[in-house]
Amino acid sequence: MEIWRTVNLKVHNFISESYWNNNFLCIQEVLQNSEMYVYEEQGLVVGYIGLKENYIEGIFVDIFRQHEGIGTKLLNKTKEIRLKLFLSLFKKNGKAIEYYKKNGFKIISE
Repeated sequence: MEIWRTVNLKVHNFISESYWNNNFLCIQEVLQNSEMYVYEEQGLVVGYIGLKENYIEGIFVDIFRQHEGIGTKLLNKTKEIRLKLFLSLFKKNGKAIEYYKKNGFKIISE
C-alpha cells in the first residue's frame, strides 16, 4: 500500500494529499479483493497489478524503479491471461493515457 500511496501522490499532483489519505483503507480493501500479480526482486515487491475480472484496478511500481519496464512486464503478463482489458484514468493523467495507448488501449468514453 505504501507503493500505491507514494505513486499516487507523485503522478496525481492535481489531487490533494488528503484524498489519498482518506481513501487509503477503501483502496486497500479493493486491492485485497483483487486478483494480484506482483513483481519481486530479492523477495521485495517493487510493483504489482490488480485485476477485478477484466478491469485493471491499477498498476503500481515503486517510484525509484519506474521506467525500467516493470509495469509493462506486469501489463503484458495480464494480456496473456485476459482477452479484453479495460480501466479508468484521470483525464489529467496524460502520461498514463499515453502509456496505455502505446500498449494498445483505446479511449472508449470520456
